[in-house]
Amino acid sequence: MQQLRFVGVHDDGEHLVLEAPESGERFRVVIDSSLRNAVLKARRAHPARGLSGNGVFGPRDIQTRFRQGATIDEIVAESGWKPERVKRYEWPILAERAHIVTAARAVLVDPLSGEEGLERLSLNDQVVAVRERWNFAEGDAQWNSWQREDGQWNVSVSVDYSRAALDQIPEGSDFPARFVYNPANQTVVAGNAVAEFLLGRPLERERPEQAAEDRAALQAVPEDEPDTEAELLDELEERRGTRVGEDPHSDARVEDLTDRLAQEGAAQEETEQETPQEGTDGAEEPESRGRGKRPSVPSWDDILFGNRH
Repeated sequence: MQQLRFVGVHDDGEHLVLEAPESGERFRVVIDSSLRNAVLKARRAHPARGLSGNGVFGPRDIQTRFRQGATIDEIVAESGWKPERVKRYEWPILAERAHIVTAARAVLVDPLSGEEGLERLSLNDQVVAVRERWNFAEGDAQWNSWQREDGQWNVSVSVDYSRAALDQIPEGSDFPARFVYNPANQTVVAGNAVAEFLLGRPLERERPEQAAEDRAALQAVPEDEPDTEAELLDELEERRGTRVGEDPHSDARVEDLTDRLAQEGAAQEETEQETPQEGTDGAEEPESRGRGKRPSVPSWDDILFGNRH
């Protein structure tokens, strides 16, 4: 079997890049749920040894491995026991892990948004709130738990994230969302970046409702703020080659900048019409003096579909 060396994550964020040391030939491996689950199992795997240290598995060792998330096949391979014998000890531990999930979902969590006065929700309600806010696909969340070596518990939840939600999660993040539950003091904290997102971690990108608030409060841009026209041009340059609907955040930002630019142009024209120029006594200015007015702003459809320049 040929040995490959890990190089890194591909630029698309969806593949691993591997390299053959001798030939230098490179390969791409898709990062799918099977690969993530295999990595998680490898992290939880323990060498074949008993808790007594003599290398012989006893019932307590089997139960411990079930608590740590090991499967029957993994325990059979580690212990040398027959599958039917291993299975006898499975159901009580599965019930215990299910109880841990129920208890963790009921714990009140502290949101990470940094906003004051927010109501503390249970972990389950917090996940539901984030799913509603970012319009996740409908379906039941899949919860799981397994015990850590320090006695605390990892509690994970798998959901169908929307495209807009995935854009808020750092590339290369470890899925599924994983929380750390401490039964002793009834606390739940984020165990990875995806869990931080579900707990309301401050986002680098603009929230969908923030864009609506900005459009509702549009006014003339102060002189010390960035030029709206320049921002619009920069955004259009960045989304070059991107079709409408592929990046909802960029779509919303272009629409917001377009509306803002139109509002600024209308406000400036209204000011120029209401303020008489010196020496004119409010009379209408000659047509030649209107050259300094802002050009008419193309509509949202014109910008995205190129109906006019």
